[in-house]
Amino acid sequence: MRKGMIVPEKYSPAVREAFLIAVSLAGWFMFDIINLGGGSLSFWRIITNAVPIYIFGRILFLLTNSLKAAALITGISCFLASVANYYVFLFRGKPIVPWDLQALGTAVSVMGSYSYDLTWRIGFAFLLLLLLFFALFLIRFENRAKRSVKASAVNLLVVTGLTALYASAVYPKLTDSLWDIGSIYEKEGVVAGFLSHCKYATYHRPGKYSAKKCRDILDGVVAEGPDETRISAQNIIVVMNESFADLRVIGDRVLDGDYMPYVDSMEENESALKGNLHVSVFGGMTANTEFEVLTGVSCAYVPAVPYQTVVSRKIRSLADVLKEQDFYTEAFHPYLAANWERDKVYPYLGFDSFLSIESMDVKDEDILRWCVSDYSDYQQIIRSYEENTADNFFMFNVTMQNHGGYADEFEGFSSTVDLSDYGDFKEAEVYLTLVQESDRQLEGLINYFSEVEEPTLICFFGDHQPYLGDEFLELLYGKRLDDLTTEEKRQQYITPIVLWSNYGLKEVNLEKISPNYLSALILKEANLSMPAYESFLWQLYQEYPVISGTGILDKEGHYYQAIEDVDSEILTEYGWLQYNRLRSKS
Repeated sequence: MRKGMIVPEKYSPAVREAFLIAVSLAGWFMFDIINLGGGSLSFWRIITNAVPIYIFGRILFLLTNSLKAAALITGISCFLASVANYYVFLFRGKPIVPWDLQALGTAVSVMGSYSYDLTWRIGFAFLLLLLLFFALFLIRFENRAKRSVKASAVNLLVVTGLTALYASAVYPKLTDSLWDIGSIYEKEGVVAGFLSHCKYATYHRPGKYSAKKCRDILDGVVAEGPDETRISAQNIIVVMNESFADLRVIGDRVLDGDYMPYVDSMEENESALKGNLHVSVFGGMTANTEFEVLTGVSCAYVPAVPYQTVVSRKIRSLADVLKEQDFYTEAFHPYLAANWERDKVYPYLGFDSFLSIESMDVKDEDILRWCVSDYSDYQQIIRSYEENTADNFFMFNVTMQNHGGYADEFEGFSSTVDLSDYGDFKEAEVYLTLVQESDRQLEGLINYFSEVEEPTLICFFGDHQPYLGDEFLELLYGKRLDDLTTEEKRQQYITPIVLWSNYGLKEVNLEKISPNYLSALILKEANLSMPAYESFLWQLYQEYPVISGTGILDKEGHYYQAIEDVDSEILTEYGWLQYNRLRSKS
């Protein structure tokens, strides 16, 4: 006979209830101790975090009719989720958010490039989990009879009632912010903070939208054609460089002039334009910037990770526009094709071909740290160009060299940047060394195409800034992160953009521009036909040069945190046109 403390039948329901509540509080505490240090939440915040865990446990109990199974799964899930959130925040400076769940495959594919150090807080939470296991095996309920229909109905009623109460009375009061998600998690708690951002994972039909309105808007736009007095590009190379950023936009007191000398020289280069790209993401989510560039759709309007949440069928893109003007269109990313589901997305976006690391002959000398180097990446661009038999060639390239994982040591790689005068910033030294190499290789790529006879346009930009730790950010800012203004926080969402051609560019002010406008910018500087949608984008750019997932800037420099904060007919129309592009079958 199994040993253990026997709970009499008449007390079993009460003890089960108490145990589920205890498991829920233990689950909350795991999140709190590992991610927030413990004891930082008020009683009300503890309740708002524990109740969803309790509901999760009750659902499991309803499905399994086993307190042991429900408690074990709940406890293990809370521990694993809290540890995962800790490491995600450590590596990218942002906690797990709802849309991350749609990119688990991508996360798993790169997680091996990071190092994982255990902390006493993780150990403490693990001991709490072991204590939960011990209690479960110690207690034995006397009643083993099959659950009655009445008991199941009561359980279902409790789950439904609590969920409805939480959704109606608690959820609307939770704070959310795409600007500073980490602070929201600290304020609300990890579970409640996660739930507060679920609203951003769905794409709703805009109010007063109709496909006819969209047709009328586009019919009223004068589509721009090529200027017959200018040369048109035959080759268009777009390079979205992984994590390439000029951190001097935050603060330049620790970064000298040798940071990116070639990109800096573009300020005086008559064949180039240089500016600031205001992106929607920080520390990761490369595919969001990519999506905005290719589709002309802003992440201010759509759910996060649109490659997973929105792109499930043919969507018109820059590749389509160029194919209609006799360009061969190729996408190239020197990593796994399935990352961000690019192997599925690129055909939907109209690319003729997609080159990934699986289709490359990668040798040891092609690797810098654990990634394909920019040098090898650009050599592949050159090979693709030389092997192209079409009259016109478009390459969209997402590099890999500067991807995160800066803490580990790799054979054959050593930092050339020394920040020891300011403290121990090894990761920043590795990153800055990589950016210097990217700067050199960009010069090599442009030097090659400067000798090409065909008119060639190169657009180069960074997808997002890297996360190099709060201490380094505070060093750059010269102040505590808690003391930053909204304007200062926005500086973390700026990367460089460079346009170069071997035939001459039209003067365009790129002091501030967001990725959703780059398709129109590229068409204009390539002197190609701009369809009505891209022509609309170019008109919108004159009024609102930045529309991103973290805010809007108008031409006067006024900042608005959300679309809803701006009373603008053209922004409303833009929302309709984007929805029509992504959802309409007409």
